Amino acid sequence: CLDTAAAQTLGPLDLIVVDDASRDASRQSARRWLARRGRRFSRWLLLGHPENAGLAAARNAAFRAARTEAVLVLDADNLLYPRCAERLLAGLDAAGADFAYPLLERFGDDQGVMNTTPCSPAALRLGNTTDALALVRVPAWRAVGGYRPLQGWEDHDFWLRLAGAGRCGVQVPELLARYRVHMGSMLHTLTYASVGPLRAYFRSEHGVRFDGDAPTALALRRANGGGARGEAAPERARRAALALFTELVEGTP
Repeated sequence: CLDTAAAQTLGPLDLIVVDDASRDASRQSARRWLARRGRRFSRWLLLGHPENAGLAAARNAAFRAARTEAVLVLDADNLLYPRCAERLLAGLDAAGADFAYPLLERFGDDQGVMNTTPCSPAALRLGNTTDALALVRVPAWRAVGGYRPLQGWEDHDFWLRLAGAGRCGVQVPELLARYRVHMGSMLHTLTYASVGPLRAYFRSEHGVRFDGDAPTALALRRANGGGARGEAAPERARRAALALFTELVEGTP
């Protein structure tokens, strides 16, 4: 994970590593790695929580410590291809978006491609279209109060609250990173154990519908073409980024 961050073509970069009271030797390993490779970065920090505070607290700590305009959220299960940060920043700036995310390759216990659906308010109410790995502008993170401490689906909640605040994201249609799938991850343990309360929260807070839910007025409005106004800005952003990358690809010898 850290090696792929150091291999980015974009520079200069800052690096913030957050250890959320890990029970293994992760903090010591990160400290040794930073002693060897920290010079690659303009600035680096190793933050540690005395007690496990959860995913949301770890990400919020990194954003609060950041001095850059945007933060590329990177989990331990993610691996970056060398041009990931460079291409996401180009897409973010070209579209004037608040966050940018790539296509992701799943590997490990499952294989495939993630993030294939362009992000929009309507799509997000049907399910999470965007993995945690994204380049997010710090003012956008601040505008919605950061990540909320849920027992799972923190990213989906974050994207929905950004959409509700009129903040748009853009899909960069390139395979720029990988996501390791393993059945012992937090997603397959803590999150699945909390599915009932999480669904209740997403229904009441965001109007999300799940398989088996009764039809609602929101669903009827969507079927009749509702949500077009909310989708307009993200769709324009997606088209702008797609045009930029098409131009770059066609101009490559």
